[in-house]
Amino acid sequence: MRIGIQTWGSEGDIRPFLALGLGLQRAGHEVEAVVTDLDPKDYCGLGSRIGLRITPVATPVIADPTECDRIGMRLLLAQNFIAQERIMIKHLFDPFIPAMLDEAQRLTQECDLVIGHNYHHPLRMAAEMRAVPEVSVNLYNFGLIPSHHFSPISFPKLGPLFTPLFWRLNKLIFDKLFLASVNRLRAEHRLSPLRDMIGEAWSSRVLNLAAVSKELFTRPPDWDPRHQVCGFLSMPYDSLRPIPTELEVFLSAGPPPVYFGFGSMTANSNHFLRSEAVVLLDTVRDLGCRAIIQIDAAKAGGLPHSADVIWVPSSPHAAVFPRCAAVVHHGGAGTTQSVLIAGVPSVVVPHISDQFLWAEKLHRRGLAPKPLNFRAATAKKLAGRVREVLGSPAMRERAREVRKRVEREDGVGRAVELIEELAINIRKKR
Repeated sequence: MRIGIQTWGSEGDIRPFLALGLGLQRAGHEVEAVVTDLDPKDYCGLGSRIGLRITPVATPVIADPTECDRIGMRLLLAQNFIAQERIMIKHLFDPFIPAMLDEAQRLTQECDLVIGHNYHHPLRMAAEMRAVPEVSVNLYNFGLIPSHHFSPISFPKLGPLFTPLFWRLNKLIFDKLFLASVNRLRAEHRLSPLRDMIGEAWSSRVLNLAAVSKELFTRPPDWDPRHQVCGFLSMPYDSLRPIPTELEVFLSAGPPPVYFGFGSMTANSNHFLRSEAVVLLDTVRDLGCRAIIQIDAAKAGGLPHSADVIWVPSSPHAAVFPRCAAVVHHGGAGTTQSVLIAGVPSVVVPHISDQFLWAEKLHRRGLAPKPLNFRAATAKKLAGRVREVLGSPAMRERAREVRKRVEREDGVGRAVELIEELAINIRKKR
């Protein structure tokens, strides 16, 4: 089959789709991946290295660093998950729909089947117009797919009596905030309106893959059959990036360090980075441990250097995390996956959106202490969480056990199987 993939977001939204693309390619399919990244990255160069055709569109989403920082601060200051979703869609997705839709129409014209990020309703619409099968991949918002077994993201857990009410409220809120703009776009292309933002605009009608490990999420029995859990879509292409020499020297010079890094969705202003760096450095001093701190020292300015602390703007997580004693992170989907595969415990400091979901799941599995909301994070509190991890052999052992089970899941292989089964069933019906 000729298969087109289209995704949008940060690196954690793009890497899983590239992993799936490679898996489909190894299974004998012809694949192209179209990516819209929030950050400026060389995906054409990456495509050459891993042997996958990658086409960037509207990348980076926000080229102006000042504007990017302004939006990032609004996300951080938003009071709840739904408000954060609204900011992301309004400023980081909707303005780029025309460019993404053009690519979606090209893909659906050239391909036998398309696969898209669950947010990517323009691809879903283009597939509908050309009657091309479309598969959605849900990396983190599977917590918005209704079930009697849990409440929606951001709603309290008050038991089965309240759960149906919370799901009705959740649908009303998302439909009111987002559905009108989706239906305006559909009307422009003479398509009938949708009635369910989450169930129709943000989910394929034939196959929606929840790309999460069964170690963190079990498929509820009351889900519609189109919703399937396949496991993490992981690709060790980080290993193609060697560990920088300076970082390798640091790792080899002493006991395993603690890794501190809060991902790409936090603000990049010099003031914010400087404040974050001060808290993290005070945390390390309190702990008296070796540390890797993922902050661009050039942007933050004037950060002190020592034999026990190294500052890095980024690092190949797949190669570095297994050599760390613990990882302090924001709880992004991609970072959570990397930590589980590395087999090390976490301290999670969620900032926005689904990060609170991942933080809770890691804590419930005994792989992290109680999450620390970034708004309440002080050096003293953060050091207390890290100390709890470093003093828990049981937590380290659980992390190693989970790593072994996650490695056996083969999320990419299962996703390829489900996609190929879908294609066979569609051909039979025709």
